[in-house]
Parts: sequence; C-alpha cells; structure tokens
Amino acid sequence: MKKIAVGAAVIALGLTLYFVCGSQDDGRDDSSSLLLDSAGEGTPAADTRDDSTGEGAGEGGVTADDESRNKITADTVSFFLDRERANYTFPVMGNFRKMSATTEMTGYVANFAAKFDVIQAGDQSKLSNVISILLPTDVSPGTYTERSSNFMVQLFGQEAGTLYNLDQNCSFTLTVDEWGGPGGRVRGTFSGELKADGTSTIISISDGRFEAGIQ
Repeated sequence: MKKIAVGAAVIALGLTLYFVCGSQDDGRDDSSSLLLDSAGEGTPAADTRDDSTGEGAGEGGVTADDESRNKITADTVSFFLDRERANYTFPVMGNFRKMSATTEMTGYVANFAAKFDVIQAGDQSKLSNVISILLPTDVSPGTYTERSSNFMVQLFGQEAGTLYNLDQNCSFTLTVDEWGGPGGRVRGTFSGELKADGTSTIISISDGRFEAGIQ
C-alpha cells in the first residue's frame, strides 16, 4: 500500500471555492486526493451539535429531540459521531457538481461545512467540521461501500487538522435513496468507520443523512 501525501489549499475565484485535501494509505492504486468544488450556493451556517447525553450542546451547537434527529433537512448533512456521543449537522457549501481530476476522482462531489470561514488557505491544521462526499459519474439509487470505485467520504472532525477517510479495512456504507440528475436533488443515508490519515485511529459514524441539489 502506498502513502499519499496530505495537503489542503483554497483558491478564491469570484464566488467559486476550490478546496483540495489529500487522502489515506488505503491501498488504492490511484491518487485519492479529492477536489471539492463549491459555487457558493446556499447560505453556510453554524454547525449544529446535539449532545446525546441531554446535558446541552457543545459550543456553537443546539439541542434537539429524537424526532428531529431522524429527519433529513434539505441542503444539509447530519450524522451521529459515536466517539463523541454527539449529533452534527452541517450545511452544504453548494450543489453536488460533476468533476474529473483522476481516474479515481471522477464523479459528483459536494462538501458540507459548519462554517465557510473555517477553511483556511494552505493550512490544513485549521480545518475542522467539514465532510465531503464523492459519488460516481453514473449515480443511481443504490448502495456504495469502501470498495466502490469513484466513491469517497472524507471528514475533518472536531479536532482541527485531522483527516478521516474511507479505508478498505473499515466497513462503510452509503445508500443513495433518490437521484434526480442535473437540476434535481440527491438524498441518502450512510454509516460506518473512517480512519485517520497516517494513524490507526478509527471513528464510527451512525445515522448519517444528507440531501442537496445537483448541478
């Protein structure tokens, strides 16, 4: 298995954000750096962090009841992070957009972030609360796993600068429930494990849900 260097860079071109982050030592043959392209559509908002212990939310978060946690909110991603026993909701930074960078990085990509300004140009150490999803070019309702081609999930969690990725030794499943094609919407669920880049640390995600537009 080869080691892929991890990097992050942001280039502002009008309202267009290009966010590049590297990937993991997961045994894939092609470079698995992921180019995330967001046209600045929608209004990024503060993250929602729900403390499952019922003692109140962490800084910048709000509490929510069980019913609201089970709903998919338009233009957001939500998930429960088992290690922190907390539920997170991030707004999408734009629609899913088609991209082609390498053989492994071809498809529809979107990133969701707690705050737009959390992304610092050229300084991955400051990135936190960002989750990115790449779906294959020929998306259709169905299930994708850690071994699917042109499928990636990457997360910068609460600890700034630590990137978690799919790994072929960690089970992860994302199900696309609805795919409307360009001009339509995508909706789905996900759960599984992500591995920290360059370490053996693994985190578990459950009750993941997302919905966004498609460009």
